[in-house]
Amino acid sequence: MSLKYKISLSFIIAIALLAIKLHAQTFVPIKVTGFNHDLIAEGSGGINRAAATTTTTFDNVNVGGDNVMYSTDFRGNNNQNLAPPFGLPVNGLINSVNLLGAKYQLAPYDGSNALVLKAINSSATLILESPGVFSEIAILGSSAEMASSFSVTLNFSDGSNQIKNFTVPDWFNGSNYAVKGIGRVTRTQISNQAPDQFSGTSENPRLYDNKIILDAPYNGRVLTNITFTKTSPTGNTAILAINGITAINAPVAPVAIAATNINPTDFTANWQSVSSATKYFLDVSTDSTFKTYLTGYNNRDVGNILSLNITGIPVAPVYYYQVRAFNNSGTSANSNRILVSAKDIHAISVTGFNYDLIANGSGTNQANASTTNDLNSFVLYSKDFRGNTNANREPTYGLPSNGKITNLNLVGYDYQLSNYNDKNAIVLKTVNESDTLVLNQPNNYSKVAILATSSSGDAQITAVLNFSDGSTTSADFTIPDWFRGTDIAAKGVGRVNKSSDVFSLDESVEAPRLFNLVTNLMPPFDNRILTSVIFIKKDVAATQAAVLALTGLGSKILSTPIALAATNITATGFTANWNPVTEANEYIIDVSQNSNFSTFVNGYNNRLVGNVQSFNVSGLSNMPNYYYRIRAGNSGRRSANSNIIQVMLPQCPIGDVTVNTQAEADNFKILYPNCTTINGSLNIQNSSNITNLSGFSNITTVNGNINIFNNNVLTDCYGLRGIKRASNIYINQNSQLAEVNAFDSLSIIDYIEISNNPKLRYISGFPKVNILYELHILNNPLLTDINVKLQTNQLNVLNIKNNDKLFILNNLGAIKEIKVALNIEDNFLLNNVNGLNLLTNIKEIKIKDNQALTNLNGLSNVTAVDGAIIIQNNDMLNDISGLRNIVYTTIKNTGLIIQDNAILSFCNLPNFCSYLQGTGARNISGNMSDCLTEQAVINACNALGAPNASAATNITASGFTANWQASVGATKYLLDVSTSSSFGSFVTGYNNRDVGNVLNFNVTGLTINTTYYYRIRANNAFGTSPNSNVISLTTSNSAPTAPQATAASNINSTGFTANWNVVGNATEYFIDISTNSNFSNFVAGYNDLSVGNVQSRNITGLTFNTTYYYRIRAKNAVGTSPNSNVISLTTLDNGGNCTIAIPDARFKNYLIGNLNINSNGDTEIQCAEAENYSGEINCSNLNIIDFTGIEFFINLTGLKCNDNQISSIDVSKNTKLKTIACYNNQITNLNLQLNTQLIEVYCYNNKLIEFNLKKNVLLQKLGCNDNLIEDLDISANNNLTHLWCYNNKLAFLNLANGINEDMALIEAFNNLDLECIKVDNADYSNNNWRKAPFQFDAQHEFNEECDACDEWREKLNSNFLISANACIGDTIHLIDYSNLEIENDITFTWDFGNGTTSIERDPEVIYNAPGKYTISLIVNNISCQSLIIQKDISILSCLNNPKNNQNLAMIFPTPNAGKPEIFVKLIEKSPILLKIFDSNGRLIKSYSYDETKLLTEHITIDHPGVYWLELIHRNGIEKLKTFVIK
Repeated sequence: MSLKYKISLSFIIAIALLAIKLHAQTFVPIKVTGFNHDLIAEGSGGINRAAATTTTTFDNVNVGGDNVMYSTDFRGNNNQNLAPPFGLPVNGLINSVNLLGAKYQLAPYDGSNALVLKAINSSATLILESPGVFSEIAILGSSAEMASSFSVTLNFSDGSNQIKNFTVPDWFNGSNYAVKGIGRVTRTQISNQAPDQFSGTSENPRLYDNKIILDAPYNGRVLTNITFTKTSPTGNTAILAINGITAINAPVAPVAIAATNINPTDFTANWQSVSSATKYFLDVSTDSTFKTYLTGYNNRDVGNILSLNITGIPVAPVYYYQVRAFNNSGTSANSNRILVSAKDIHAISVTGFNYDLIANGSGTNQANASTTNDLNSFVLYSKDFRGNTNANREPTYGLPSNGKITNLNLVGYDYQLSNYNDKNAIVLKTVNESDTLVLNQPNNYSKVAILATSSSGDAQITAVLNFSDGSTTSADFTIPDWFRGTDIAAKGVGRVNKSSDVFSLDESVEAPRLFNLVTNLMPPFDNRILTSVIFIKKDVAATQAAVLALTGLGSKILSTPIALAATNITATGFTANWNPVTEANEYIIDVSQNSNFSTFVNGYNNRLVGNVQSFNVSGLSNMPNYYYRIRAGNSGRRSANSNIIQVMLPQCPIGDVTVNTQAEADNFKILYPNCTTINGSLNIQNSSNITNLSGFSNITTVNGNINIFNNNVLTDCYGLRGIKRASNIYINQNSQLAEVNAFDSLSIIDYIEISNNPKLRYISGFPKVNILYELHILNNPLLTDINVKLQTNQLNVLNIKNNDKLFILNNLGAIKEIKVALNIEDNFLLNNVNGLNLLTNIKEIKIKDNQALTNLNGLSNVTAVDGAIIIQNNDMLNDISGLRNIVYTTIKNTGLIIQDNAILSFCNLPNFCSYLQGTGARNISGNMSDCLTEQAVINACNALGAPNASAATNITASGFTANWQASVGATKYLLDVSTSSSFGSFVTGYNNRDVGNVLNFNVTGLTINTTYYYRIRANNAFGTSPNSNVISLTTSNSAPTAPQATAASNINSTGFTANWNVVGNATEYFIDISTNSNFSNFVAGYNDLSVGNVQSRNITGLTFNTTYYYRIRAKNAVGTSPNSNVISLTTLDNGGNCTIAIPDARFKNYLIGNLNINSNGDTEIQCAEAENYSGEINCSNLNIIDFTGIEFFINLTGLKCNDNQISSIDVSKNTKLKTIACYNNQITNLNLQLNTQLIEVYCYNNKLIEFNLKKNVLLQKLGCNDNLIEDLDISANNNLTHLWCYNNKLAFLNLANGINEDMALIEAFNNLDLECIKVDNADYSNNNWRKAPFQFDAQHEFNEECDACDEWREKLNSNFLISANACIGDTIHLIDYSNLEIENDITFTWDFGNGTTSIERDPEVIYNAPGKYTISLIVNNISCQSLIIQKDISILSCLNNPKNNQNLAMIFPTPNAGKPEIFVKLIEKSPILLKIFDSNGRLIKSYSYDETKLLTEHITIDHPGVYWLELIHRNGIEKLKTFVIK
């Protein structure tokens, strides 16, 4: 019994659940349009955001009102960075708590989102985007300013409606709410109520919803829109969203499927069955939203079927249908919508018209000019025709300007006339005359209409229709005369006499006429592809027939595909691509070498490629450009041509490129004109006739190697100048190659090897290389100079080996690090490594077998290695101090190896000394003296070298300052002073005087006009060094000269600092200060005040805002100097806040009005305000006349005072200016000598005559045009890239600033007195500066020299030659090799840097102390500026010095005929290196001799001229001069 009860209860529960499930209702949001206001504030940004993002208020406008709703992303004035307390959800979804299951979707917040009704009887309608059948409708809304009432009218597609009335509560505290606590925000400023103020709680405001139940029959009708009408005088109504549900147990929506049997005016609609449906309802429309319906197809009851033939509908491009299922419980929702595209009527595009029959355009006798045939003397004309009789007005009749004919009788069969400017008609005048129209887009047609007319009676024609399968059909027609006849397509088209432009008198609104000739194509022709129509005149009468256009009823014209860019482009082909066309099932491609497709590539004319979206085009010839276009097809139908795509083939061969002849090299550019990339290697090799590589000038990338091997006559690689990257470069065994200078574009390369080129002399360039791992320069016996300017800052390996004539390692660019090895080996004449001067880190250093190398100064910036230092077999190496900065702890592996450097006697560098104190590997042997062995170096490390005494300073009548250079390891110094050069006696207190660890010492208590000598010794715990060199001086025997007073500094309200320059023999200075310039009175305490031996004095206790004057006198034991010059200054006002006098009211007003300057906002500018301002002054266009006051702005960085009336400007105090723009003024003088930070200057359109820019070396842009400048010199401005100097009075222009190739713009035209312009390189300027953006006058010539002194300097070419090093006691021959014979007005003045001078042309000098000296040569010409040449020489403490006055070498005879003999006698045996230089300093020959004491040798010099010889041996370096004559 119990079990049976349980089973019955379970059954009852199951039935109940099933019933609930069957009766469940689903609310669906209904999208509508028609909201009239934006009532919801949203978003962030700006101010008063609520007003900015809504269009009306919900509350009425009063205090406490003026509110709108808002979303949770709203950020207004009061919550710019915080979320608001309440608000509507950002996604706009509202789940009702009142109507279970109702879910509303609010409209977007950034547009109209509410239907707001405020006035009684106001009304508005919401339109359903998707009309449908519903059993219930739910409405979400609210009311403000009390509750409000409204009526709801549901409008159905059949014209019926259902009306319901509702009342909605006020949005505060009403019942039956859908959602509460949505918040509100004020919209505008009302009295004391600010905008964007929030109010509301978690309870209020509220939105409410209610529903309408649709009774039968309305629950089966299609709802299209809902009208709301406000019926109460109170409250403001807002409707925000609509929901709908279908009837209970109504069927599900059916699935509509594609239409069949599609024709222009009928088709079959189809759908799938729904199991519970008893019948179906169908809608058909031409509108995808079903806002309108086709007659008879609005909610049509079609019974319980699954398809229906839709008939009797008008011709339209597309149709749509949807279906609903029905049973006794109700109607389903709409099905999906099906689009139907039937056959359509369209104008048929054709070619083949034989005449222009339609006059158009304007002009004299325009009918005759714009047509090529007539119909009985008349032609048709267009509405834009303007002939002799209607030149200024539109004709009364005429064809439409756009050529579109709307058919008067055959509805839908409209025509499109052909272009009025071209052939636009077939004209047939004689029997059997014919012409053919070819369809541009072949298609199948069931009906074809022909637009035609006839003159002089009715014409008989036959139309033969040709199809793609070769079949034909024909139709015979009678064309009525154009003034009578029926089946009119157009009438009143007008006609005009072709010869006279006179309109026909009988034209009217009725005539002339154009007629329809219609042929219906019956099966099977209606499914065949029509390709052309032939028209044949059949009657023999004097009629004249004209055919103007075709229109047909047929399959829709295929859409034109869109061709896309080609892919997979190779040298012989590419892949053509296009977008698909829906109705196409095949595609056709054309390929041509010209864009108008006048010819086709073989095999690619109208080529059928199937139903694909891409096609591989192959087998192309070696031409750069190809074009392709696409047509879509379907069963013979064709679309129009697509757009045209251009394809540029890469035009490069596949793989490696190898050339062995000049013809092959030249032909590369001809065969591959667009080739920029070689995918493999470029091999230029084994050639006996390749002289140049210009055939490769377009190549920018070589993916493999560049191999230049074994070319017998190749002289340079200039043709490779465009290459930017390659893997490796090998330039080997090219017997005539003289230069490697072509790789100016190269930026990325792994490895470069230049080797075994027997005549290679120069390697230069490579300025853009920023990636390079290894550089090898090997076995080039004539290579003299390496001058590469690499941008990369690191290499793995630098290997320079066995280049016998390599003399200068001039420049290796920006290299700072060598990660693996630096190897400089066996370069016989290499005398320095200065090109490595930027190196800081080297993994391992190996410098070996460089017989002429004297020093390693080029490595002085190296601070770290990570391996060994190997210095071996460098016969002339006597200075390794360039290695002194290497941190000794970085020396590793095989350690420090210094071996067999024949004259190297100094190795005790501090870092090497530190290294030798450790246990690291070392091998020091075979060198000289203090570097002979490791122990010798250690001993030298512990010994002190003699310091180098330098010239005395501050010499007075009773003393001087002794000076010297530091000795490594010294802890103090000992000083001797004597009146004897042999130091037989000493000045009291100055015998071995310990002066401490200093480098200068004041010696006092001496006698007037007496010669003294001093010397220094260094001392530390290990001992005392030898004496230094001796310095002599004579104490003063006269009173000091007047000092030079300089400008005061540190000026304040009560004092300043007086300044002056030192007088050499002064021991004391005196100062006077007065308030007047003649010093008739003195400031208390400042009359002849002794201030000691100083250069400045702080003056205090003065009166503010007062002008003071000061002067200085110098004094020593002999007497007192005259007064200095007088310096004036004015103390500041009010504790430093002086007021600046600014006489120009406009300038002053500008400064006062600029609160960044006038920081206190008063009516004056104080000194402190001016001094504190560091920005820009822009006072242009103010009519300023006087610029006084600008000098107080000492920190000013920018000045714009253009377009004023300024005649004078002083910016000498504005030394921080970077830009100045003072153009369009009256300025006559502009001194910028102190403005050294200037970058841009614009001073055009003034009255400047002189302009000196030598101090403005940072200047980049200069605009000085439209002045009176006569002389302009920018040679010192080596950053200047832009120059405007046109419209001046220039007679001299020097543009030789060293960066002419970097100049971007020069405009120097209209300087008619200017003929010669001095430039860096005349050839470069002529080749590059005769076109924009460079502008010069026709008479302007570019030259490296332009005046007599330039010619003199050019001819002179003064220089002198010395060795970089010499020994103490050597007689050093200084050889001037100016190319000018001695003339009376030329003198030579030498300063040897050791206190001695000479006026001989080729003097001798002996240095008695080691150190670095600067030798100066002044070559003077009375009428030209002197030339000054300076060079440094290092004097060493050599082991073996030649004895004074002992000549070790001679050359005789001099002059000679080119075969002189040299004689060398040495104190001890030594290898001898002889170098011969020409007068330009170029090494022309060198000879090497084995170790000997006596050498007699004949040498050969091939050409006449001045030569100098340098002999290098262990005893020193000697120079000889000789003259070779014919």
